[in-house]
Amino acid sequence: MEVTALCFRLVTLGVILLGHVHKSQTRKSDAVRLHVSPNRLQHFEYESVTFQCESTDGSTQLKGIRNTEEIIPACSSRKPSPRSLCAIDKVYSADSGQYWCETSNGQRSNSVNITVTGGPVILESPALVSQGEAVTLRCIKKTNSTNLPVFYKDDTPVQINAAEIRITNVSKSHEGFYKCSFSDVETSPGSWLLLRAKPVVSASSGHSTSVLILLWVAVVILLVILVLVLVGILLIRKHRVTDAVTVFSKIKRGASRSGGDNHTRDSSNEETESDDYSAVPKKPRLSHSRVSLNSTADKD
Repeated sequence: MEVTALCFRLVTLGVILLGHVHKSQTRKSDAVRLHVSPNRLQHFEYESVTFQCESTDGSTQLKGIRNTEEIIPACSSRKPSPRSLCAIDKVYSADSGQYWCETSNGQRSNSVNITVTGGPVILESPALVSQGEAVTLRCIKKTNSTNLPVFYKDDTPVQINAAEIRITNVSKSHEGFYKCSFSDVETSPGSWLLLRAKPVVSASSGHSTSVLILLWVAVVILLVILVLVLVGILLIRKHRVTDAVTVFSKIKRGASRSGGDNHTRDSSNEETESDDYSAVPKKPRLSHSRVSLNSTADKD
């Protein structure tokens, strides 16, 4: 029973370890994520924008491209990992560009194209969209207006005189270049509505993943070997105990037999001695009267 329980525990541990490996591998495709607050691709100048990088290894850094040059954005304030924050108190048109999060081992999040405008109108479109999500597009302007906007997709009107566009189940067919305008003001900049793609994993990251898998396989193999060794040790001990009990029983049985034989011999000797004593003849006793008569005759 003890051997069975021990084997069951070790096998359970191995299954749990494999489950963790599988779980970690399934999360690799979304190990690094970028969040933008406010959650939109377009921003007015002088607004505050916060970029948040989320990763599992805590080595994530925000990066960007401005005018075809890769940069590390200058943040007004930062917060360390695992969710590193980069807050920019005031954004300007020069801050427009592509942003993403990247870890030290080369894993990258999805990138977003941020547009900062000094104009009066922007299109409110989510920074990152996944397939199947609900998406709402709005047209925002700095000054109040009673007019309703017109929405365009790829320069073609898709919604006229509507406060917003609602897409309940976004798919590839909804991807495109969107913008909006009011009749009494300018048109907003355009932004691409793109579904979130799988993060890019570098060759070094793939190598580390392979090493991790091999490591866990080695751990499972060692657990199996350990189970076999423990079972062998317990079986050897069991056989030794059984042999010892058998030998002890034989010794005990032999001792009891020898003790019985000695007792039989002692009894036989005692009976022989008693027979010898009974065979010795007894001397006759003289009666007291005969002695007295003889003494009287001598006197006469």
